Amino acid sequence: MFARGKGKIRSKECLLAVDTTSDLRIYLDDAGPIPRIGVLSRSKQMAASILAVDDSASMRQMVSFTLKGAGYDVVEAADGVEALNIAKTRSVNLVITDVNMPNMDGISLIRELRSLPSYKLTPLLMLTTESGADKKQQGKAAGATGWIVKPFNPEQLLKTVSKVIS
Repeated sequence: MFARGKGKIRSKECLLAVDTTSDLRIYLDDAGPIPRIGVLSRSKQMAASILAVDDSASMRQMVSFTLKGAGYDVVEAADGVEALNIAKTRSVNLVITDVNMPNMDGISLIRELRSLPSYKLTPLLMLTTESGADKKQQGKAAGATGWIVKPFNPEQLLKTVSKVIS
């Protein structure tokens, strides 16, 4: 991290360690005459884990970048089959999926996830270019929690994510 001071940029803090179990971040502040070590931040709970599923690598990157920037832990999958395999091996707090993908589409993925005991209550969001009422109804019938139309507004995505996982 850098800070601007009196017309020049100087190093302010340097992250030394991160304890992911408690979200404890230890930093070195070398801005003063005597370097100091301290706690940068600490939250009582770990960041929520989100599974982002889209066959478009660039869309996965945009979603991941937005979510990681807000402090979420993001796992990516390129289609429904890969996402289902991930979901069977680890627990996530939210799944965000596209509808139209090869191998397994998003609506089929949601149906499969809802059949797993550990995903009965997990929020499942559709993030897609599909905006027709019939597709939305299919998603709702499969168990989708919500529907976001692409292109997405990063702020709106974060608001929606925060709302469904809190």
